Amino acid sequence: MKNRFICTTLGLLGLSFYGQIAWGNPVLRIEPAALPLMVMDSPETAKPVAELAAESLSQSDPLESLESMDSLETNSLKDQLAPFAPPNQVALLLAPASMDGSDTRVEAEQATDGGFVDLEDEFGAPQQEVNDPFAGYNRAMTGFNDWVFLWLLNPVAKGWRAVVPEGGRTAVFRFFKNLLYPLRLVNNLLQAKLGGAVEETGRFAVNSTIGILGLFDPAQAWFGWEAHDEDFGQTLGVWGVGSGPHIVLPFLGPSNLRDTFALAPDWSLDPITYYAKGYPQQIGIWTFKSVNATSLDIGGYESLKKDAVDFYPFLRDVYEQNRKKKIEE
Repeated sequence: MKNRFICTTLGLLGLSFYGQIAWGNPVLRIEPAALPLMVMDSPETAKPVAELAAESLSQSDPLESLESMDSLETNSLKDQLAPFAPPNQVALLLAPASMDGSDTRVEAEQATDGGFVDLEDEFGAPQQEVNDPFAGYNRAMTGFNDWVFLWLLNPVAKGWRAVVPEGGRTAVFRFFKNLLYPLRLVNNLLQAKLGGAVEETGRFAVNSTIGILGLFDPAQAWFGWEAHDEDFGQTLGVWGVGSGPHIVLPFLGPSNLRDTFALAPDWSLDPITYYAKGYPQQIGIWTFKSVNATSLDIGGYESLKKDAVDFYPFLRDVYEQNRKKKIEE
């Protein structure tokens, strides 16, 4: 009887120690409900998740596990789980807790059907191949635009940021955006988005008066009126015009045949086209707008480029998917 009591006590202490490691580790976060779950590829290789996690922990120092929050440790456990579970179950079990205290594993479970992640819902339906007959030219132009950004636009934007506070640069950005009200109004109406047209009109009236020519945005701050950015390329897309082949424009960046033709009516609705005296002034104002907008997102382009294996098709696909999403909204 005494020996049984000692064995039971030692067993409980062992479970307590294991629980402190497993549940204290922000990467592993294996919930109690997941411990009895069996992951298997065949009856011969079936193992409990708890046993697999324990094997992983036994191979490393618990203090190092608690200090490390990198993906290296998660990938190690993924490699151990891979022979015994399909990828969707591995992703479900290794989902970490978010910073606000919510558990992303629970959110992943809610997106499953019978405990298995729907991979099509997780990663989206396969993307359609982009029409890109001018790939050679587009790559070369992407390289040119990249050089212009890194060696001309970005340095000037950094200098502008150094001398003008963020509040001033944000006010300049709002001023130019407020001027584009005619463009947004017309295209909202052409797309039969009457609510967007009404809200845009309200925003323009409030921001042009109380907001001092659009330098401030009380329409959004006080009334929650959001901008409804629509252009003629989106309008054509809403009415069934296809995007056509992908085209990279000098200085302007990624586009397609439909959106390139749409630039003319868009520019005709920009008040700067009429108030600026000639092309030199128009180009000067457009350049100033680009410098100011870039100064508000220093480092964003570099981060995007760093994450891309092949930059040109990455930019192309991001652009086409973003335009498709905006048209469908």
